[in-house]
Amino acid sequence: MERLEDSAPYIARWLRHTGAKLFVIVIKPEKGPTPTSKQMAVKQAELRKQGLDVTLLPPLKKGELYTETYFSLAKVMYTHRSKEASWFVLMDDDTFFPSMRALLAMLDKYDPAREYWIGAVSEMWWSVARYGMMAFGGAGIFLSRALAAVINEVYDVCTTEMHPAAGGDERVMRCVYGHTETKLTNEPDLHQMDIFGDLSGVYESGRLPLSLHHWKGEDGYPVDLMSLVMNICGDCFLQRWQFGQDTVLSNGYSIAVYPEGELANGLDFSKAEETWESRTVDESVNPGTAHSMSPARPRLALDKQKIQYRLLESAFVNGAVRQSYLHKGKEGTDETDTLLVLYWRKEGPQ
Repeated sequence: MERLEDSAPYIARWLRHTGAKLFVIVIKPEKGPTPTSKQMAVKQAELRKQGLDVTLLPPLKKGELYTETYFSLAKVMYTHRSKEASWFVLMDDDTFFPSMRALLAMLDKYDPAREYWIGAVSEMWWSVARYGMMAFGGAGIFLSRALAAVINEVYDVCTTEMHPAAGGDERVMRCVYGHTETKLTNEPDLHQMDIFGDLSGVYESGRLPLSLHHWKGEDGYPVDLMSLVMNICGDCFLQRWQFGQDTVLSNGYSIAVYPEGELANGLDFSKAEETWESRTVDESVNPGTAHSMSPARPRLALDKQKIQYRLLESAFVNGAVRQSYLHKGKEGTDETDTLLVLYWRKEGPQ
C-alpha cells in the first residue's frame, strides 16, 4: 500500500468530496508481506475520513499478474457500480486530473448509454506504432456504462484468450477490438506523457490538460502544488498571462522572461515550444510527436533567449495562495539565485 500512501494526497486534490467512487486493488509489494484485510480496512477508513469514497480490495485471483489485476478493475468497478454510474475509469496511481469540471465537460459530449471507449494515444508516435491505436492507461481509460457492461459479460473469455505478455491497457484494447465494434475515441487533451526530457513546452503551451501522468519520481513535477492556485481562480492552472513586453506567466509552472525581444518580435505563442525529446520511427513521416503536440516551434536557448523561473513552492497563506518561482544562478559564476513570489487572493470578503 506504499504507492497508495504516496499518491493519496495527489488523488485527493482532484477527487475529494466529488461523489466519485475509487476502487483500489492492493497487490503484494515487491518487498515485504501482502497487506492483511485488517490493514486494508484501517487504510480505507483513514482515506474516507479525508473525503475519498474509496474501497480497497484484494486481487480477484491469487497469484495473478499485475496486468491481469489492472484489467480486472473493469469488472470490479462494474460489479460494485451504483445506479447513477455512467462512466468507469481505469487509471494509474500517478494519473492526475487537474480539473474535474473540464473533465466532466469533455464526457458530457458523449452518451454513456452507447458504447464508448475514450482515451488518448501516446504523445510518442513510436509507442503508437508499437502498441497500436489504444487508450494508454496513464492518461485514463474511460468506459461508458454500455461498454463496461459488454466487457463485464465477456470478461472471462477475454481473460482466457489474452496473451500473457499483454499490458493492462493493451488487455482492454484486445477485449474491445475482439468482442465489440467499438473504436477508440481519442481525446488529445488527456495525456499519457510518454515524452521525456524538459517538458516545459507542454506546461507553458497554454493548453489545459485533462489529465497528466508520469509526474512522480526524482525528475517529476509536483502537480498538487502546481494546481493549488485553482482553489483561488478556478481553471487558471497553466493559463498564461503576459506582463509588459518580455514576461509570461504559465500559472503554476513558470515565469519566463524573454530578454532579446522575442515577444515584441512576434514569437508565435499558439505553438508549443518543442523542449521535449522524442523517439522517431523509421520510414515514418511523423518526426515523433506531430500527431499529439502540434503545432510546435523550435526551442529557445535557456538563459539567453529565455530566462525561466520554475515553481519552487506553493502554499496557502492567510487565505491566499503564495507561489514562489526560482531561477538558479549559473554554477561557477557570481550570478545569484533569484526568487519571484506571487500571491493569489479572491476578491471580496474572505
